[in-house]
Amino acid sequence: MKKLVYYFLFSILLIASLIGCMQQEPKEGEKMQLFKMEVQLAKEDGEYEEVVIIDDEDSLELLRDAFEKVVWHLNVEPEMARNEDVKANLYYRYDESEPELLKITYKIWFNKDGSASIINEINGDYGTIEEADVIREYIVK
Repeated sequence: MKKLVYYFLFSILLIASLIGCMQQEPKEGEKMQLFKMEVQLAKEDGEYEEVVIIDDEDSLELLRDAFEKVVWHLNVEPEMARNEDVKANLYYRYDESEPELLKITYKIWFNKDGSASIINEINGDYGTIEEADVIREYIVK
């Protein structure tokens, strides 16, 4: 009888922990919300300056719109001639009541022609954005 009680309690605990770990799936058409961005300017020696947090809604909206214009190039392995200018962590969620769901880390190179090259640090995806002035303005202060 004791074994049966232990199995029952273990089952309840297992089910409760599985339910607690489940993430809510986004509804169709629902966009992730950028709610915070951590930015670190890169130094010439490869180290980074202190983290600057961008969390005001106006700046985040402009940055979200700018990052949506990135053109991703599939199956490209870029070789950059210099270290990145900025490392940026973007934090997304589907609902304001939820904790952060997704963190994406980008390394960003600003080019002389006003464009930027972007690499997703986790999966190595490479992208470019032609008009990167908005990103530069809000990130490099």
